[in-house]
Amino acid sequence: MDAATSPQESLEEHILLQRVFRIFTIDIPEKRLARKLQVVESKLAELYQVSFSDGVDAKGHELNQRERKRLEELKEAYGKEKLKLRYAQDDMLTSRRVTKEALVDVFEKLGMPRPASDVDDLIWEVNDSLDGTVSWDEFKRSFVRCKHDKTCLEPTDLFHVTCFLMYDRECSGKVSTDDAMHMLFLKYGNHMEDEMEALFGKELKEDEFVMSLTFKQYVDALERRRIETIDKLGLVGKMTGKRSMGARPMTGSLAKVTAPLSS
Repeated sequence: MDAATSPQESLEEHILLQRVFRIFTIDIPEKRLARKLQVVESKLAELYQVSFSDGVDAKGHELNQRERKRLEELKEAYGKEKLKLRYAQDDMLTSRRVTKEALVDVFEKLGMPRPASDVDDLIWEVNDSLDGTVSWDEFKRSFVRCKHDKTCLEPTDLFHVTCFLMYDRECSGKVSTDDAMHMLFLKYGNHMEDEMEALFGKELKEDEFVMSLTFKQYVDALERRRIETIDKLGLVGKMTGKRSMGARPMTGSLAKVTAPLSS
């Protein structure tokens, strides 16, 4: 696929989108593999130690060898997958896809765990190819649709987490208030300050000690604002109709929440 920017995005935005796609498709899978390898290597070390113990009979040694062989094969498979990920970086946009497992990991790291069924729904909302994963094309199209959506009817879960990860490079679950302004600029342009005040109140301007926002605070505020906009536009009936076709009901983060800002 041609990775050139489209007329609907800036070069900076394109670079940020690619970096977030890399987090989903390279960085998170690599960390998952590293954890699996660590577990396997730890178990192998225990088994090797047991194999030299005088208290193990012949049957125990046989079972030990079988388990060691299984774990060695597993270790080799994980190693090959890790190598495959390393080589996939060059053609990431065409060869890699965002998986449910990666999204589950990201939401957990950001401090807002989501059930696997919710993540399945999130993928379904943007997965035009219906293969249960999200390609670069689908990822980018979904972002552009949400960015320019004026109806509040576009699914926003993936958009929210993508915007957040553009500035939360370490998946810490927090961004500075300055970064939050940059995130709002992606959608609202020069109206970002008005939107910031509508979302979080004047306290952001008045309280010099409010320095950061968590992912949950960010999402809850945006979804609360979205519901208010839908009510004003009289789109509740349309939202209900859309849910009846299989979209996820408005629960969890869509409920009205008034969490305090973190300092």
